[in-house]
Amino acid sequence: MFTSTTPSQTPASYPHDKGRFKIIIAYWTVLIVAAPVWWVLTTVQRLPLPVAQVKEVGSKHIRIPIDVNVDVTDGLCDATTLAAKLQIAWDKTHGTEPSDIWSVLDVRMGALGSHRPDISHAVYNITVRYGYDNDPAIVHDRSFEVFSRSGCDGQLVDKVSSSLRALLTPPTHNTELRVAQYSPRYRLAFSLLNEDASFGGAVSSWTVERAIKEYLQPTLNELNILHNFTIESQVQFYAPLTTEPVPAQDGYALNQEQLTIFVNSAEWSLSSSVSNDPVLHFVLFVPSLARRPLYIQDSQGKITQFNSFLVPQWGGIAILNPTFKGSENLVLAPHDLKPIFHTFRRQLEGLLGVPALPPPVGLRLDRGIDSKQVLSGWQLDTLLRRRALENIQGSVQTLNSIVGLAGQIENMPVGPSVRDDVLSALDELSQTHNATHPTQTLTHSALSLQLASRAFFNPNMVGLLYFPAEHKYAVYTPLFAPIAVPLVVSVIRELKSRPACDQDDRREDALRRPAGSPIDLVPPPFGGISSALEMGELDPALATLDISHLIEPVTEIQANISVERACEVLLEKKEWCVAVMTQAAGAQPVCTGLFDFSDANAYMHLAVTANSLTPEDLQNDRISQIVSSARLRKEVPVELACNLSEKNPLVMLRNDTSLTTLLEIFSRGTHRVLVEGPEQQVKGIITDSALVKYFASNHDKITTSPVITQVIYTSLLDLGVITPPPIVSASPDSTVLDAMTLMSREGVSSIAVLHPGPDIGVLISTVTVTDIGQLVIPSESKSVLSMKLGAFVSDIKNPHGMINGEDLYPVYSVLPTSTLGYTIEKLLATKVHRVFVADEPEPSSPPFGQGNLKGVVSLVDILAVFARHLGIEANPGLIYIY
Repeated sequence: MFTSTTPSQTPASYPHDKGRFKIIIAYWTVLIVAAPVWWVLTTVQRLPLPVAQVKEVGSKHIRIPIDVNVDVTDGLCDATTLAAKLQIAWDKTHGTEPSDIWSVLDVRMGALGSHRPDISHAVYNITVRYGYDNDPAIVHDRSFEVFSRSGCDGQLVDKVSSSLRALLTPPTHNTELRVAQYSPRYRLAFSLLNEDASFGGAVSSWTVERAIKEYLQPTLNELNILHNFTIESQVQFYAPLTTEPVPAQDGYALNQEQLTIFVNSAEWSLSSSVSNDPVLHFVLFVPSLARRPLYIQDSQGKITQFNSFLVPQWGGIAILNPTFKGSENLVLAPHDLKPIFHTFRRQLEGLLGVPALPPPVGLRLDRGIDSKQVLSGWQLDTLLRRRALENIQGSVQTLNSIVGLAGQIENMPVGPSVRDDVLSALDELSQTHNATHPTQTLTHSALSLQLASRAFFNPNMVGLLYFPAEHKYAVYTPLFAPIAVPLVVSVIRELKSRPACDQDDRREDALRRPAGSPIDLVPPPFGGISSALEMGELDPALATLDISHLIEPVTEIQANISVERACEVLLEKKEWCVAVMTQAAGAQPVCTGLFDFSDANAYMHLAVTANSLTPEDLQNDRISQIVSSARLRKEVPVELACNLSEKNPLVMLRNDTSLTTLLEIFSRGTHRVLVEGPEQQVKGIITDSALVKYFASNHDKITTSPVITQVIYTSLLDLGVITPPPIVSASPDSTVLDAMTLMSREGVSSIAVLHPGPDIGVLISTVTVTDIGQLVIPSESKSVLSMKLGAFVSDIKNPHGMINGEDLYPVYSVLPTSTLGYTIEKLLATKVHRVFVADEPEPSSPPFGQGNLKGVVSLVDILAVFARHLGIEANPGLIYIY
């Protein structure tokens, strides 16, 4: 395209070429138009984050108030005095280390009845009774009793103070690695693994459901305030170890080093894909008959008391050595599983961070009051507070990380989803400070951590993390430099050599009609028509003709039925269009729109391409409602799909409307109108094909002049009625979805299927919205959307185009020399709105013929010809899409 000049050629002698100049202008136009698009597509969206709020939340410390009521019986001492001493002892030891997680507790002690009765936060009771000093405290719910004989001396204060520290602030540093990360949902997987059942003596089944109900369910019930549990179980008969147990006295043993690789993940099928919830495994391992009994050694090589161990944040394992020596398989009854599930219960509490009642304090759980209680209120509240504080810390750290990364990495995108999650996380954090109960604090903190984590791991956050600006220059420079230099040089040379254009040539170019603009439907003069009516005079006889004889029945459907049901009505009734009726309470039904296969095609195309719609598309209320209902799998009422193709405007005419008015409406692009009956009811429908048929059948009776008869027997070429290219078409390799998209975008009811040809293309056949509706709607598979149009044409034309080997519709196109009457017969026979014009002999179906496509003629074109020659004004500017 760009040609260098020879050394002897000066810029002044550079020849001017209008074609070359237009090409250069086209290139620069594309670059200028594409520059904003490129800028928008390559610009990273970085919405502002609430940095100040994040820093404020990070510096704000939560305070958890706790009230402790002190009561002294039997006149041992004054409760107020004891409460004051306990407060002093607590303040001396509590909060001395800022890193301590329990430094946020605000414990206030007072005599029983001194606190406000409307307190909504945690309240605990301490009762001092007369008894032996070495009697252990009795814990029940959120109170415990301490016994003393010596009054409120220092020994009692130390005893109660140590008890409070053990209950309210249990140590956490020793359990941080063991406790699983908080999750509102857990799956508990119980597995019975036989090392090798082929040796015999294996455990074939276990009554795990009863064992869980009797020994574990009470604990799960009390932990439901923190977690929801899903339980699953399995039995395996071959679960080999990855290490050989060492021989020990009276059996075999596993040392501490071997325990680290005890879980054989490669051969034990412990994973489950049921959900993404964290899994806590509880494994009952039965060694093979050749390795029994199997024990666990401690770090000193001694056999442990409990033949079980805990895998931090993973689960617990217990080893069972059946005493039965035979080779028959065993069944574990509930009483056999009692010690095992007591072990599992302790392991579960350890994994979930349930604080134990420490033995050094001498506390015990009073089970006589409530036999179903297994955890005290002290333990549950402490666990709630610990989990909430861990979630708050994790959420604050995550939010600070997001803000820090966004500030340090300029290319990191920050979209609406990230910003909204950060704002929601901050809102939940603020609510944790106002919570009045540990359960509320945990709920808000868990949601805050979830939102912050989702924002941090948002896929869009790391999209351009490793693509700095230097990489952009390295990519664009080798691409743009070779393109920019020839374009700039060509423009300079063209401007220097461009002569002054002739004013007449510019005027001629400006007046030249661009391809694809609305065609001028005024036909050139042709022989045989000499009547003055062709110049636009209206025949008075038309005013006496009414439209009642053109009315046909119309099927009515309710506006609230689904689009799918409306399509079924079209197919069942073999109708091309139905009237959509709306009926208010106590009123007559009123027609609110029309629905046909064009609307069905537009609806199906919208449903298929919903994920690719732009935000601008979704600003249309009707499209937004359809897409929202489709995504929620709700039925879309047909009233939303009325005139979705914008080819079905609702036009209501009275019964006494003249034929002149009807012809004027149809000649401007309307395909059908409804006729109004008494009390605004729908009497029937009139279609453009019915009007064309009427003109073809009564051409010699409509007017006193033979003008219509002369038009009927005139060729398309002489009438100038052929719409020239470009024609909406597709290749046989295009898919049905491509055809639907093309019809929806171009607003046409049919497209031509073409083979590449020397001019426009070789016409194979046509595909209409009716064809798509009759084949796509009954299909329950989306595979039909990917069908090639070549195969689709075979499916729709073979069943409907031949009867006993003879063509039912012998012609799908006409010649430029075909008469208007012949063209009308083909349109009515094939029941389509448009027929294509080819310059070869007309193709038959099947087999599909050949013809070089030259244009198209529609019912609107024909009615416009009739209108003009009858003196009725038809606005060519409105006749553009059929």
